Amino acid sequence: MRTLPAAAAVLALALGTSACSGAANNPGGSGGSANALTVGAYDGPTIQRNFNPYSPNVLAGTKGLVYEQLFGVNQLKGGAFVPWLVTTYAFTPDGKTMTLTMDPRAKWSDGTPLTSQDVVFTAQYLTKHELAPFEYASITAPDKGTVKITFAQPAFGKVTDVGGLAVLPKKQWAAKTNPLTDLNQDPVGSGPYTVKQFTSQQVTFGARDGYWKQNVPVKSVIYTICGDTATQKLQTDQIQWTSCGITSIKSNYLAKNPTHHVFNAQYAGRFIALNLTRKPFDNLDVRRGISLALDREKLAALVNGENPGSMQPVSPTGYDSKAWAAWLPAQYLTPVKQDDKAALQSFAKAGYRQKGGKLVGPDGKQLAIEFLEVADYADSIQYLRVVVEQLKKIGIDARIKAVAENLFTSNQTAGKFDAVTSKVGYGINPIPGYRKLLASENIGKTNVQRWNDKATNDLLAQGDSAPESQQKTISKKLATIMVERLPLIATNTNPSGSLYSTKHWTGWPDQTNPYSSATPYGGTDTALTVLSLKQVR
Repeated sequence: MRTLPAAAAVLALALGTSACSGAANNPGGSGGSANALTVGAYDGPTIQRNFNPYSPNVLAGTKGLVYEQLFGVNQLKGGAFVPWLVTTYAFTPDGKTMTLTMDPRAKWSDGTPLTSQDVVFTAQYLTKHELAPFEYASITAPDKGTVKITFAQPAFGKVTDVGGLAVLPKKQWAAKTNPLTDLNQDPVGSGPYTVKQFTSQQVTFGARDGYWKQNVPVKSVIYTICGDTATQKLQTDQIQWTSCGITSIKSNYLAKNPTHHVFNAQYAGRFIALNLTRKPFDNLDVRRGISLALDREKLAALVNGENPGSMQPVSPTGYDSKAWAAWLPAQYLTPVKQDDKAALQSFAKAGYRQKGGKLVGPDGKQLAIEFLEVADYADSIQYLRVVVEQLKKIGIDARIKAVAENLFTSNQTAGKFDAVTSKVGYGINPIPGYRKLLASENIGKTNVQRWNDKATNDLLAQGDSAPESQQKTISKKLATIMVERLPLIATNTNPSGSLYSTKHWTGWPDQTNPYSSATPYGGTDTALTVLSLKQVR
């Protein structure tokens, strides 16, 4: 059973990079309020009033501030449970029944109780409209404080999906016939905020006086559009929080004021995926040689100069060893160091030797790798240029093929490439991530490199049915396959960066206290961040 911890932490990490700005406002928030927080969040030039948490075009802030999830997990703390509407959950030994205990304090913004019946309605309603975040055999409410979910198969791996269910009030949603297109312009949620004001460029979320969980410290949260003046607004604290991307964060933001900060939450691992159906990439010694030729510190330094701590070398398991050490083999926590001598020795086992500065195989041809990437992905192109430079140094004919996104997608799906970059987001534990990366059923989808291995599939199947007490052992075995057989080459962590100012508000998460990722796009993560802030007096 997972129980309510003394201090909550959270998941719901959002990916965040796009230029942003917001409407000018006085320090502390829009309209001159001293108890407001202005957030750069939306792509411009205008926004549509859409507070439907299940719409693909829902406005950021809706989830978390207005609608709440059952619970979350903190990817920065090894998948730690984050209680919210649900205070505990427990599985039966076979993993086919999950019992959730609701927080009896939870109330909708109209003052009525949120009960287990609302959870059952939400799951059934979404299933009816093919929007449910998880599959189940049945879901019932034995009493107003308990939800029981049964599954056709063991569901230990579905914890994150269950926790991510944003609960809807039946009294408002039962009559909605198309949850994909309904704009839900006047939402009734259980979260700490209601919608107070809407314009075509910003939304003002106002704090609920009777919020069930705690006192809400920030009385107004203003979400504003993104645009070309982001840097200026951030520099002058007219925007105090954002995950919108600006150039040269160190020079343009951090250096301007000691109250300016950046927090780079390491939410994912980044990999080089070699097409394992193409020779010579099916050869383990070739893959190991490529891995040893890469300088992960230089790859990280590519962005860390102007965005300190943004990217870090990652363990060869693909998981950040600081957060996930308990789930990984102790001998594989250290990132691989560049070692050209060892790389050449590995290549030699595969029949490749340097001749005239070229790495030549038994057929007399130079080893060649073409990295496929989307032409518009400037960051990834820059990253691959460093990879190519390092591989050329050892004698490989490495190059980049930049193409349109639709061509990239079709070629990747069809296996028409030598190499691409890949990543996986961290979850409640590494097993779901390894399933995305390594399961045969995901070949051509998230298993882009086309790893097809019975031992791996068997371990993943065990991960579905094994109780929580055995999952660390399974995770370590999968991590060992990742390191020793190199289905992917792990290089660096992939960050989710947020900028924030402590001029008016303190209590933000950081490297020393990563209680959330500090991203404002929505979910339990966003709500926990806002509820943890303290006003500077």
